[in-house]
Parts: sequence; C-alpha cells; structure tokens
Amino acid sequence: MTPTCFIEADETGEARALEAVVDQANGLDREDTVVLLPCNWRWLREPSLSRLADRIRACRHPVALIMQADEDPLKRRYVPEGLRQLCRSCPRLLLWRTDLAAFDAMAHGASGAAVGASAVLRFGAAPRPDSGGGSRKTTYALHGWTKDNSWSSSNVSITLADRDRLTPGKVRYDSASDNGDESAITVSTAEFKTRACQNM
Repeated sequence: MTPTCFIEADETGEARALEAVVDQANGLDREDTVVLLPCNWRWLREPSLSRLADRIRACRHPVALIMQADEDPLKRRYVPEGLRQLCRSCPRLLLWRTDLAAFDAMAHGASGAAVGASAVLRFGAAPRPDSGGGSRKTTYALHGWTKDNSWSSSNVSITLADRDRLTPGKVRYDSASDNGDESAITVSTAEFKTRACQNM
C-alpha cells in the first residue's frame, strides 16, 4: 500500500497531485502494490469525477479509494451516484475505510472493499495542521526494499518541506560521513547510484 498524502478537492488545483501519485506508482516495478488514494469527497462529483476515473484507469495497480468528509461522505448530494459510476468504470477499484456502502460498491463493479471496524474508521479524515497531524513540521519515516525482498534500507526522515524540494530524478537518503555521522541529503539519481550503491 502506498503512503499517499491526502488529496484535496480538485477545485484547489490538486489534479496535479493526483496525477503525480498515479505516475509515481506506475513507475514502481512491483506486482504487490495497492495505490492508496485518500481523496476529498468532492472528487466524486463532476467535473472532478471524470478526472478521477481517468487517473484510476491509468494506474497499472489496484487503487484503494478513501473518501474524506467530516461526516458520512455518502450523505452528500451526487456522491453515491458518483461512487457507483466510478465503480462501474474502474475495474481495479477498491473502496477503503467505508461502511455498508461496500456492498453497493461491489454490486456496481468494485473489486473489493474494506469496512471500518468502528464509525471513525468508515471514512477518511482530512489532515488538520492545527492538531499536530499533517503539518509542515511533521517528520515522516520512509523505508525502501527490493522487489524480491533480498535487500532493504534503513529509514530516511522526510518532512513535507523536504518532499516539496524533491523533483523527478532526485533521491533523498541518509549519507554517512567518513567519521560515521549520518545526515539526510537530496541528490540526483545518478549521484545516488555513484555514492550510495558502490558495492552493489
């Protein structure tokens, strides 16, 4: 499952974020990946719905959709029908963190669903920077491994500000100095291969 950040409603210009998530996932040379899409419920209304469906269909991996709302997203106008249209048009779609809507989604073509064990696990919550979660100061830890699990790395810490500095062709990793001190650095893919992959 990909560690995808929350994708805000399309009205805010976050279509680029959705495109980037799918493009990055399509670049993974793995067959054991599910792409998590935690999206604002407004994605399930037109004109955003068509863009969401196009990107899900463009993904070569199964996609697990979480609908975010402050309360049941399916109580919103047009959302239930939008979800049904999405399920009918996206054969690898999974509905994640839902309620009995799982059965409706599967009846309309979703390939699976995950029902939350409690009410708070039946739809997604938007990050609230004022609560300490998802703020620009939050530090995340990422881990890497090979496709066949024969090798893995230790974690590297990354903040949202660090993420914003990453561009295609850049890698962030912990580099060890000659005296053993480690620090996170961001370098080009070529420099990473030269410096960090010397004995591989």
